[in-house]
Amino acid sequence: MAESWFLMSLIAGIPLMAGVIVWASSTDISERHHSHHDTYTVASTFSWVVMFCMVFMGALGLLMAWLCSLDVYEEDSLLVLCFFASFLGVAFVV
Repeated sequence: MAESWFLMSLIAGIPLMAGVIVWASSTDISERHHSHHDTYTVASTFSWVVMFCMVFMGALGLLMAWLCSLDVYEEDSLLVLCFFASFLGVAFVV
């Protein structure tokens, strides 16, 4: 049971933390291959889109785990929580 609460707080906390980071740094991401010029820039819109996808997947993960705990689906809710927590962790690193 403690694992479920930890994973649920992780699933809720990672998109929240990503939202704070995206909100605090709303500048473009520049990739530099040479010190004298930028090779290309990634618009800050990309960070916002990734953050919104993380919020959606976090909500979906919590909903699916809740439905699994109600025996709507036969899967174990802990397995569903592990999947969505790992997905959000990878998306946060991106």
